[in-house]
Amino acid sequence: NPAYAAQLASLLGDIRKTVESPDLPVVCVTVGGMYFKSESDDHPVNQGLRDVAAMPGFAGTIDVMDSYRWRASEVALIQSMARKRRMTPDAAMQAALRSAGEGTFNLLAGHEAGARLAELMNRDNGAE
Repeated sequence: NPAYAAQLASLLGDIRKTVESPDLPVVCVTVGGMYFKSESDDHPVNQGLRDVAAMPGFAGTIDVMDSYRWRASEVALIQSMARKRRMTPDAAMQAALRSAGEGTFNLLAGHEAGARLAELMNRDNGAE
């Protein structure tokens, strides 16, 4: 969707207006099952997140967190090989890959997102 950034900015603006908090801090987490920085950077939704975070009225109040950093590197290698057709996982392997490391990912990425939100909130309150 080429209008994703504009639509997200409109949604966030509406939310801020509804809750009467024009500088409401937001942490956006990049999407997709990417395991490498280049994949995440090239994804149009992730670029849209970064575009909104840089827009006047949002800069300094929105943090974009790259989710690929919390993906298991072993799974990344297997996924990369499958995408490049160097191997063809059977149904059981595909099911295992979909859930591999999800608990660890959710715990680590969730903790980081919470810490980043707390940092934005403290910055908004003038705290260090």
